[in-house]
Amino acid sequence: MDTKQQTLVDDHPPIAVQLGFSVFNPNVKVDIMTDKTQASEAKLAEREAKLAEREAAKAAKAAEREAAKAARQAAREAARAERAAKLAELGERPKMLALRSAKERYVKAKNGFLRSDDDIARAFDGLAPDRTIAVCMNLLGLGANPYTHLNIGQQSMNLRNKLRTAVKRGVISIDAVRAAAQS
Repeated sequence: MDTKQQTLVDDHPPIAVQLGFSVFNPNVKVDIMTDKTQASEAKLAEREAKLAEREAAKAAKAAEREAAKAARQAAREAARAERAAKLAELGERPKMLALRSAKERYVKAKNGFLRSDDDIARAFDGLAPDRTIAVCMNLLGLGANPYTHLNIGQQSMNLRNKLRTAVKRGVISIDAVRAAAQS
């Protein structure tokens, strides 16, 4: 190489070096970092850090939800065990036998159908449904029957249930119900 060519090579680096390749070995990439490249890599690292932070927060929330769910389940199990212990202490029957005993609380009414064996049912036993409706509406202070869209048996049943609720709340006494049903 002559000196003129050597000076040109020294003053201007080869294009391969400018593009990031080594002049001595074209297969080896030279790491040339410009300010723009550094800034973009910093932004990328910042995004990756934020993403990792979000993922960690999600995982923490999921673990917290699972722990709360496990705590609720443990509380339910403890309550079940406590109820079972109380039932065992009282000598109560298991659920299916309790249902059978609930069926045993039904008795035959004067009209031949089954009815419950509570005070309201005993008070209205043998009364016609339309008379039952009239007595219930009078006791409850209803101006109009809210169940006219139903058949007469369903009207009677719903009004007696309303009356049961009123008696349980203490709004009406059972003695007043018995007196009204007898009149």
